[in-house]
Amino acid sequence: MQGQPTPMRKLIAVGAFVAVAFTYQPSTAMRNDAAPIDPVLLNAAHRQAPTPAPRPAPTPTQQFLVEVQQAYQLVAYIDQLRAQHDTAALAALAAEAQRSVPQPRARDRQRGSASSPASSGGRCGGDLPPCYVMERESGGSLTAENSRSSASGKWQFLDSTWNGYGGYAHASDAPETVQDARARELWNGGAGCSSWSACG
Repeated sequence: MQGQPTPMRKLIAVGAFVAVAFTYQPSTAMRNDAAPIDPVLLNAAHRQAPTPAPRPAPTPTQQFLVEVQQAYQLVAYIDQLRAQHDTAALAALAAEAQRSVPQPRARDRQRGSASSPASSGGRCGGDLPPCYVMERESGGSLTAENSRSSASGKWQFLDSTWNGYGGYAHASDAPETVQDARARELWNGGAGCSSWSACG
């Protein structure tokens, strides 16, 4: 039949395909993945690259603003050091004041619940001695007693000054109202300031 190739034609077609396959050569662009770079051209490109421009010198105004900023930073640092020093000084003063507060004597421990100093309401000032006197004398403790003298109570009355006031042998035995009443009499509108070593 004319529609089907003969064996001879098939053989000729296969031979032609093999011949084309063996004679085909790829182009130069396909053979080389990348073209070599000329080192001379590369060095020239590096030499021609623009160098960064030097930073301009600051103007007098800019230099002044920089110096002002540095001065503010120095002042802030000095203030920080001063605050730390003040805090340490205040802590030392508070510790010293705490050590100077009279401590209760053995008589307080015999009162049961009065074994530790009873804190008062802190009434002071006005017709009573100033609050700083109370704080320095006893810290506001009604039962505080000085271990170096007979002074006791909120206002640290000596037994000779207290003199059995209100029927109590010692100031620390009396309630706050009685202690304040004796302090009011002794204070006398400020005339008796010298009765307290803390008053001045």
